[in-house]
Amino acid sequence: MAMSTSVQEVKWIKQLLGEMGCHIQLPISVHTDNQAAQSMSRVGGVPHSRTQHIDLRHHYVRECVEAGWVSVKWVGTSEQLADVFTKALGKQTFRQRCNGC
Repeated sequence: MAMSTSVQEVKWIKQLLGEMGCHIQLPISVHTDNQAAQSMSRVGGVPHSRTQHIDLRHHYVRECVEAGWVSVKWVGTSEQLADVFTKALGKQTFRQRCNGC
């Protein structure tokens, strides 16, 4: 669900930058630490009964991948820079992640 929202934002920002004269090379990488979300975004990714409620959103992400707008890349949890903003981290982990920014 979050990846669908991210892809919508990526497309909007790409179109905005295009109107401003900036050229963005496609596909744009969307990073996730959720392997199930990554596999569902691939062509042939098979959802199961527990994912029926997200069918429309996961199809949207898959269509954007097929169209070449985005590519979904897996990033391990230990390398996820966004955790600085979304989780309470220990002092050492926080500093390590901030050094990667």
